[in-house]
Amino acid sequence: MNRPTKSEELFKKYCTDQSYAVEKIPESTDKTPDFLVTTPHGQIVAEVKEACPNDGDIKIISQSGRTIKKILGKRVGEKIKQGKRKKHLDAKIPRVIVLYDNIVVNGVRPTRPNFFFSREDIAFGMYGELKTTILYDKNAGKIVGTWNELGKNQYLRFDQGREISAVCLLSDVLENNHPCLYTFHSVFALHPLSRQIFAGSNDKHFRNPVNGNTFETTWVEF
Repeated sequence: MNRPTKSEELFKKYCTDQSYAVEKIPESTDKTPDFLVTTPHGQIVAEVKEACPNDGDIKIISQSGRTIKKILGKRVGEKIKQGKRKKHLDAKIPRVIVLYDNIVVNGVRPTRPNFFFSREDIAFGMYGELKTTILYDKNAGKIVGTWNELGKNQYLRFDQGREISAVCLLSDVLENNHPCLYTFHSVFALHPLSRQIFAGSNDKHFRNPVNGNTFETTWVEF
């Protein structure tokens, strides 16, 4: 059995702070999520995904600085893709993917904490790249309409990934503060996560504005 990662230990501490019972799900030949969490408002299944330094992060430190290029949502999308592969026997229990930024090289962060896990990164990582269509009237010589659509890499959508109820950001960046969770609810969730879960004093919940079958990749706290 692999040793717990920093993110797993931190998530267990968070659950303890909230008086949640957290149980490691036994590993098997099938890919299974990490934890079954029991709360006063129901059970959830959590898959904890930790972002560690890649070659680019290491070069920033070793070369004393370099240009940082970021594709919005790329690292978030990679973690969601990995987390979706994990299966749990009870498909009716809400499932969350918990992200943690442990991008540290020799004790130094190459970027600010959660640089790759911004709200925009999480939106694009969940729902895909944003594509804007512009309707131009050549005769009038002006733009007469625009609309947004979701592009490639849609990991959560109406026909797949609906078992994922939310993507959470686990944070401990405030000095001497207990870990907290920022929870981003999926508009496509088959089993929505209760707002009463992950409701500590420093926790926050976000959702997308929805109007019929359309929504924006912005977030509204609720």
